[in-house]
Amino acid sequence: MCISIKWKNQNNLMEKLFNIDREILGANYVDFNCSKVTSAQVLWINKNSITDKFDKEFDEKLFLDQFGYAVVGNRYYDEIVFDISNKKYLQAERYGGLGVGINAGGARCGNLNGVQIKGVGKNILAGESNDEWYSYGGLNLVDAIYEAIYSTLLNRIMPLGTVAIHGVILLGEKTAMLPGLDHLPIDQRRGYGALLVRDICIRPAHFLKASSSRISIPNDIISEEARVRRVNRNFYKTFTSVSGYIKSMGQLLFNYANQFAFSRMARLSHGSISPSNISIDGRWLDLTNTTFLGGGHNIGGKSSFYSEPDEVIDFFCEMVYTFSKYNKLKLNVNILTNYFFEQFDSFLRAHTCYVLGISYKNVKSGSDNPDLINLSRNLAKIINSAKKISPGRPVSIQSNDPLLSFLRGIFSYAFADIKDEALDVNHEVLFIDDKRSFLSLIRSTYNNLQLKNISLEAYLTFSFLLSIKRFYVTEFFFMGRLESYIYNEVLSANKDGFYDLISIPLNVADWSFDKDEADMLIKLDEKMISSGFIIFKDSGWTLCFDPVRNVYLIDDTDSNTLLYECPSFCRMMSYIKNNNLNCTVLGYDFSHYLHYVENALRVDGAG
Repeated sequence: MCISIKWKNQNNLMEKLFNIDREILGANYVDFNCSKVTSAQVLWINKNSITDKFDKEFDEKLFLDQFGYAVVGNRYYDEIVFDISNKKYLQAERYGGLGVGINAGGARCGNLNGVQIKGVGKNILAGESNDEWYSYGGLNLVDAIYEAIYSTLLNRIMPLGTVAIHGVILLGEKTAMLPGLDHLPIDQRRGYGALLVRDICIRPAHFLKASSSRISIPNDIISEEARVRRVNRNFYKTFTSVSGYIKSMGQLLFNYANQFAFSRMARLSHGSISPSNISIDGRWLDLTNTTFLGGGHNIGGKSSFYSEPDEVIDFFCEMVYTFSKYNKLKLNVNILTNYFFEQFDSFLRAHTCYVLGISYKNVKSGSDNPDLINLSRNLAKIINSAKKISPGRPVSIQSNDPLLSFLRGIFSYAFADIKDEALDVNHEVLFIDDKRSFLSLIRSTYNNLQLKNISLEAYLTFSFLLSIKRFYVTEFFFMGRLESYIYNEVLSANKDGFYDLISIPLNVADWSFDKDEADMLIKLDEKMISSGFIIFKDSGWTLCFDPVRNVYLIDDTDSNTLLYECPSFCRMMSYIKNNNLNCTVLGYDFSHYLHYVENALRVDGAG
């Protein structure tokens, strides 16, 4: 079945899920007291998301005034200065399902002024536990920074995006527990804490029971059983019929299939999938275990990378079962789960285009295209080829990565054919069907684009550069590398450098992850983009490819002044080396990526 990908899909069916109001979920909200933190400071504000949400700009003072609140009395907040005369009632969210453990919902979050603040301290929903890590209610700065990076990055490229993070507020130097210091006494495990400001969202967990919670429910709060019964019955009232509910659940699964098919092809693991770590419309949240990984690798957290779609179906079935139970219905969930996996397979084909650096919207017949079906099937085999689960903290791309070898093979074949050169004998054996399918796809998408000034060879070069950039630059964001770097910087307590720990990775994300390939090509073809397609960008210089003139350029990043241009990538690399241009960003050397591109283009006679 041919599918249509809708970025940030919000059709009428899902509006019911997006706009569930307090009257329906009222039983899920519990008020608790917080006071204004006067000693905090803003570390980072997501200017784009906060402006889009409130239709006005926020300076640091306004951001702190609106969102700088925490629980008084937390022993980790003993160095925080509070204005106890400035109190607000925040709303804690009750929810259940796998993942909440002994808590009765979000035990360290509170809703205030249209956002959710994470790390405010232990609230009324926190269960009794002897494990300090899970019970004190704070958020360490390492996790806050890492989550802000991944949330903002993935909001750029994922079909449904993420629950937007609007900013990070820095608390005191000893206001949280840092990970990795279990061998030390508790008081020596303290480090910088933070408040994370993000959108409020509805999650599948809001409709599920917290069966293992260990909290003492006050008399003025309804029981867990009564809560779940009420929200599910209220939810049913939003639909005119059972079929309306089923259609909305089908749209929910459509969104989930889209999101998780993309994450599979992009080799992106959430790391802790649960009904409380994804919104009901498909957006991801709570991304402290999220990471890119190499091809043919399966990593394990609470669930493994390969099993994440199955985890989604598990809690979806629990959600439908709970809804059916309290509304006295008999619903056959098998039809819906079969639909999910059908859509998942179809979206795998669609998102194969992301890996190949071509635009899905220009593929004839969409996901039913036979060339795309063939390529998708074999790409999925490579990505799913791991025989064992590895630790969940990848550090680097392996030199023998099977996906990189696959991409190298199909592009090399296409370059040789388009340049009308003799094909290497290995091309006749290894991946030959995939190579022919890819060549056919390149030619057909090029024809469908109807470019006036970009040649077929330049289009292929563009697709190669885009595909390899998307593959290689993910290594910068590998959890074992990026989180370790952030951790060491936070541990050093160099507060002046904390902002860069968010801003620099997001600058890398800006030039690394281009979403709409067709739109970019059309703008380049019509010369609406003057500098070309960005291959690499440093604070001082930018390397681009101009497919109209089929040349490479280096610009001064600040002034946009042309420093050097030539038709050969190899000569461009010599210029970079001879002029000692910096390729290292936050401890990561991008020259490995650039040298790979250089060697590949040299062998293919395209550089």
